[in-house]
Amino acid sequence: MVVNAGTLTLTGPIGLSTTARPFEFGGAGNGFVNGAINNAGIALRKVDAGTWTFKASNTHTNVTTIEAGTLALGPAGGMPNTLSINVFSNATFDVSQPRTFNLGTSQALLGSGAINGSIGCSGADTIMAGSNNAPGTLTFSNNLSLNGTSTLFFNLGTATTAGSGVNSFIQVIGNLDPESANLQINPIAPLTSPGTYPIISYGSESSLFNSTISAAGTRYVYSLSDNGVSQISLNVAGGPTNLVWSGASSGGLWDITNTVNWNAGSQKFYNGDNVVFNDTGSGSVNVGVTLQPGSVLFTNLSVNYTLSGSGKISGYPGLTKSGSGILAISTSSTGHNYTGLVTVNGGTLTVSNVALNGSASALGAGTNIILNGGTPSSSAAPGPQPALSIVIGPWVPVVAQSFPLTASFSFPIKFPVPAVSPRPARCKSSWAT
Repeated sequence: MVVNAGTLTLTGPIGLSTTARPFEFGGAGNGFVNGAINNAGIALRKVDAGTWTFKASNTHTNVTTIEAGTLALGPAGGMPNTLSINVFSNATFDVSQPRTFNLGTSQALLGSGAINGSIGCSGADTIMAGSNNAPGTLTFSNNLSLNGTSTLFFNLGTATTAGSGVNSFIQVIGNLDPESANLQINPIAPLTSPGTYPIISYGSESSLFNSTISAAGTRYVYSLSDNGVSQISLNVAGGPTNLVWSGASSGGLWDITNTVNWNAGSQKFYNGDNVVFNDTGSGSVNVGVTLQPGSVLFTNLSVNYTLSGSGKISGYPGLTKSGSGILAISTSSTGHNYTGLVTVNGGTLTVSNVALNGSASALGAGTNIILNGGTPSSSAAPGPQPALSIVIGPWVPVVAQSFPLTASFSFPIKFPVPAVSPRPARCKSSWAT
């Protein structure tokens, strides 16, 4: 539904015959919807610079995204059942006409935009500044009232900068009522420890922020500082350690804070730890849960490794394969979704599948593979061309190099610009082009 200019008013309820596509409202003009959106499974999407005002209580249960302009609620307007409300940067969710917009139980409010009006929390709801693994600044123009079952979710990186797209930050222009809400911290890069991260600013505060902070299986130790005037900061202590795989317990299970399969059977893994797989450990690694290591390095020479299981490697790390041994990676149906570089310095890296750019696979969800030596190989069946780049490292002798891939995939190959005049280089590939 688009209003390019002027004003359009829809008087009746709105529904679609299918829930496969979102109901989209856009244009530079203004629209008013007097009836409810009554498709339970439908998603609602607001685009373009105009304003759309919804005057009834909508019953849609799928997500609501406000990508541009303003989505406003009238005095009787509501969205009690939508799974989440995502307010993009430069977009506004206007709830100033209802006295207070109360988030429903298990509802999520997230994004990097502006909330015009007051927000209250009535159940186990979530507020995230940014989106999954992406920091942002979420601004509340009026009041924010939390409760003891609410969770504030923050994505934090290495720099301790307040907001600015570097870290999650919540800005409350009016009054903040913390009510002992919970905080959950998601490191999207190694945190500075010891370090202090500004995470919330406010105009006034009903009481000092005293909450439970979730470390989510990491070695970090968190505490809060509330100056009682305008700002709340997160203090970080502790941090990841370096682990070497042994794998003698529970069939080579790699899990979080449970199985002592590291450092000769003396340590457990915590999210953020830097892990190494060498010739001292068992070659079978069973990934049992979703893991977020700081880095993953295989240096195996004589022990060949198989990485498999129902879990996945996630988060910001990459994967580096060094040494002359073999690493074979097979995945569950979900695949690994880490976003860092895959670097092959030596040996053979064999994967069960390679997915499209940004999609989970045996090689993660990143976009680059760097070859400084060694052999990458895929046993996947032929399929769509992955949008991956293979970069030939500056110290690989590329003359007559062969990198066999057993599936019919083609990859763009990038050669780095050398600091000195290069010798002529030839690259012979055995994959389809």
